[in-house]
Amino acid sequence: MEFKMVKEDIYVFIGTEFNSNAVLILDNNVALLIDGLASNEDAVELREIITHNLNARVEYIISTHYFSDHMAAFSLFSESKIIAHKNYLHTFTSELYRSEEEKGRFVKPKIVFDNNLLLEWGKYTLNIFHNPGHTISTIAIDIAEADLIITGDHVFQNVVYLCYSTPESIKEALSKIRMTNRSIVITGHNGVSTMNEIDAGLLYLERLEKYVKYARETNNEQSILDIKLEDCIKLGTKIIEVERIFHQRNLQLIVDRRLF
Repeated sequence: MEFKMVKEDIYVFIGTEFNSNAVLILDNNVALLIDGLASNEDAVELREIITHNLNARVEYIISTHYFSDHMAAFSLFSESKIIAHKNYLHTFTSELYRSEEEKGRFVKPKIVFDNNLLLEWGKYTLNIFHNPGHTISTIAIDIAEADLIITGDHVFQNVVYLCYSTPESIKEALSKIRMTNRSIVITGHNGVSTMNEIDAGLLYLERLEKYVKYARETNNEQSILDIKLEDCIKLGTKIIEVERIFHQRNLQLIVDRRLF
């Protein structure tokens, strides 16, 4: 697992499983953790680094959304208080493709909220706000003093995933993130990013909608399944396999649910 300091007292951890992110914010030797990685091995290593390398204990865990690829460490910090949106359970029960091991990661949050929660932690003020898109319970954490926003999974590099939501909801969520204009963006995977990733998600939705509507206007619904990922992202962008998988699933969802 990789970890590094993003700002003073703020660390990002990138797990080996799915490159899932977790963020740690220190207040002396007391820590606040945001998300909990995707595998038990990564979670154990995370605990070791926090406990031994950083000599800290975790008082709070904030969950951006209750999907199992961000929950592996929750049960390892039994004294910590988990903070989540009040609809967290809807997100957990709606998740597909979950193994029995992943189901065992569930830990009920101690604190739930509806729209906004302000939390002062060390030198930082965390503006935690409901931002449904990827799921109905997704939250974001905006930290003005660090010029940083933590977003959850609304976008994965260059694509969005429509399985649990609608294009309109994801577009609104990405637009809210974009309006903060933070220099540092941490999504659910792949470490530290920038607003370029948010822009990529918005571009993908815009172009995908254009091709879908053209197919319907020409009475060629079946051609939606043939829309190429390369036509929906910035020219010359490197594509990884998981993006192709998400894109193909999106196309089938668009046809099945009559999205856009």
